[in-house]
Amino acid sequence: MGYIIHTNHYLSNKLEYLNKYGAEQRSIDSIQRLRRFDELLKKERGNITVDKLKEFLSDHANYPYTICRHGEMKTVASIISEPESHCMHVSAGNPCEGRYYTYEMEY
Repeated sequence: MGYIIHTNHYLSNKLEYLNKYGAEQRSIDSIQRLRRFDELLKKERGNITVDKLKEFLSDHANYPYTICRHGEMKTVASIISEPESHCMHVSAGNPCEGRYYTYEMEY
């Protein structure tokens, strides 16, 4: 099973030039959060669950470049998608403070 991590910068060589149109600080922040999330995923490889992903999305390591952001650059929502199970887990606001709601997707 694979995974996709999304933060707020472009990784594609074809689109990377667009990063210059965002604030430099935002790109630095996004890169650090992506690295941290990838680190957590690799550390738990083979043991990833939805609850584990919720824990990762609530992570506060590497301040000020935390995955779960507070203050001026606040996390407004987090989503965990399970395409094979046809469901999504969505939390509004900071995942460390909020509740995840599960939505089933119909085809």
